[in-house]
Amino acid sequence: MLQPHKEKGFTLIEVLVALLIIAVAMAAAARLSGVMTFNNGVLRDRAIALLEAQNQLAELRMMTRLRPGFTTRKCDQGRLSLTCEQTLKASAYGMFMRVSLRVLQRDNKAPPLARLDTIVAIRRQPKESP
Repeated sequence: MLQPHKEKGFTLIEVLVALLIIAVAMAAAARLSGVMTFNNGVLRDRAIALLEAQNQLAELRMMTRLRPGFTTRKCDQGRLSLTCEQTLKASAYGMFMRVSLRVLQRDNKAPPLARLDTIVAIRRQPKESP
């Protein structure tokens, strides 16, 4: 008597379903890689902008005369085209100034990459001795 021959292995449908699952997983991994790369670039730009804001604050602290007002200037850093905005306001106490620094990308109207708000003591000029 002939015995029925049992097929071993996978059917075509099973193989196609497995390939579809692998393709979806690889597409998700590629998307995740792209998002992580983009976010890494944004974080790098923000870190550079924060360094520029801290540099501006250090310059202000070294100045002997601070005048209230708003100023804007270019403050490019490497490949980044940045605009630095500086606002100085006199505080209620005569010896201090409120300082607000914002660093923005010059090309677009996005929110600032860095913002730094602080209070700076006004340095008095040394008196000349006779």
